Amino acid sequence: PFARLKAQVFKRLGGKYARLAEQLLSSETPRSANPPGYLLAQIESALCSAFPSKTKLEMMLRHQFSQNLEEVARGENLHEIVYKLVQDFTTRNSLEKLIKNALQENPNNAELKAIKEKFEITTSLVNLLLPLENNFMKQMQQAYQVCCADNLLDDSAEEIPDSLAEIIQNLDAIPQAIDNEKPIVQFVVHLLTTGDNPNPIGDQLKQWLEKNAKHDLSPGTGRSGKKSYQTTHILHLSDLHITNSDQATLWSNQLAQDLSYELQIPHLDALILSGDIANYSTAKEYQAVQQFIDNLCQDFSLDPKQIVLVPGNHDLNWELAEEAYELCDRKKYQGTLTEGHYIAESPNVIRVRDEAKYQQRFANFSKFYQAIKAQPYPLEYDQQGIIDYLPEQNLLILGLNSAWELDHHFKTRASIHSGALTNALTQIRRNPDYDKCMKIAVWHHPLNSDGSDRITDKGFIYQLAVAGFRFFLHGHIHKAESHLFRYDFSPGGRKLDGICAGTFGAPTFELRSAYPWQYNLLKINDKQLTVHSRRREEENGAWKPDSRWSQGSGQSALDYYCIEL
Repeated sequence: PFARLKAQVFKRLGGKYARLAEQLLSSETPRSANPPGYLLAQIESALCSAFPSKTKLEMMLRHQFSQNLEEVARGENLHEIVYKLVQDFTTRNSLEKLIKNALQENPNNAELKAIKEKFEITTSLVNLLLPLENNFMKQMQQAYQVCCADNLLDDSAEEIPDSLAEIIQNLDAIPQAIDNEKPIVQFVVHLLTTGDNPNPIGDQLKQWLEKNAKHDLSPGTGRSGKKSYQTTHILHLSDLHITNSDQATLWSNQLAQDLSYELQIPHLDALILSGDIANYSTAKEYQAVQQFIDNLCQDFSLDPKQIVLVPGNHDLNWELAEEAYELCDRKKYQGTLTEGHYIAESPNVIRVRDEAKYQQRFANFSKFYQAIKAQPYPLEYDQQGIIDYLPEQNLLILGLNSAWELDHHFKTRASIHSGALTNALTQIRRNPDYDKCMKIAVWHHPLNSDGSDRITDKGFIYQLAVAGFRFFLHGHIHKAESHLFRYDFSPGGRKLDGICAGTFGAPTFELRSAYPWQYNLLKINDKQLTVHSRRREEENGAWKPDSRWSQGSGQSALDYYCIEL
């Protein structure tokens, strides 16, 4: 109190005493982090531009601060004087006031206007992140890599800054398109999508973003064309192999607790089940699956239109498949034998399939699909390319059946039906509402694996690339993996990232070595998709982070990875 009283007296005296008053008051003000050196240089340049002579600088200081320039800063030329003036105000924690008052003196100077906005944005972010620099640098570097992917020559570690100041400086040097967010804003968006921000920094970064982002932060991309930085959450489960209601109750509770308490997910924008949803494709199993899904819908406000279901090889009923084959004497059979449409039991005995009965092997899955989606899953193969359009999330998800040729005997001919793909892509091409959507394709079997049950005819992936699809999701191999298919080999060319979710609930004997039960949570935000991998090691245990994504020599693996959009 005595210091403040003394400061008030000095302020009334004016002249050099006014400066003493400011020093006394600033000594009681909590200090913020010093601005980065490059920003100080830009501030000095702006002041020289606004006040190109010593006399004009003297006038500004006298008019705005009632101070004499000679008492504050001296030098042999204007640049030296401005440098010392900036240092003086920085020492007094009053640099923001210097910029503000200088702009009042010369309100039409473009450099001062620009530096005022940049100073406020930059220093406020530095003040938030600098205390976390030592423990939060990996997340900052990863957000920087995604934000600046087009500006990095390669993936070499030498290009990645190892300090917050260097990150901020590099972001400032990136050219900004007219309607785009500033790179520093995009950096914060990517930083938030990692989901690993310690409290309360996460909330503070969101507040910073709301204040400094020029685009609308409401969900989705509206017709106004404003971009959204609201995170879209997609839960991707595969290979559930649910057999009974006890599993459905236990597993849905374990999952809801992980999403709610550990990942702090308030709602889901989409639920994708990429095949092998049941274990033997029986009506009883699908009743349990329906219970599992209903529980998730209640916990995370899911609507049926937000649920994507595709069948796997466990979603066709083998008993119904066997019934579709009729035993025949080969010599007496009058029809045409088509390779793959019959089974040779012996040189003289064959089993020929009835096509109408053969389609019924997906009948139980179709009824389950109807219970969830209010319409049956089509049994005609050329109709098994199903489009789920989510306009609020700006998503288009295409579900395909990679098990359409499989049965109890033919177990290794996974493929995508060309007619189903053609029909779906035709619908997409002819609907203008789909043009700007994020497009994701989903099926069950992998394109690459060490087994013979992969999809061998990969031509369809080229069509998806041309149609603008960006991701494909699958399962089957019971381990989380990531793949990349490049259609164009040019910077920014067309490509599809493949995301495999591992197995959510396969029987213990079907788990792969070193791979527990797994699932993926996908977060889409602005120009980045982040895949969070989770694992469960005990049947009655809890889900936890699955840190298996290596970061380089000497670096700890992370439980997530990011993909530039």
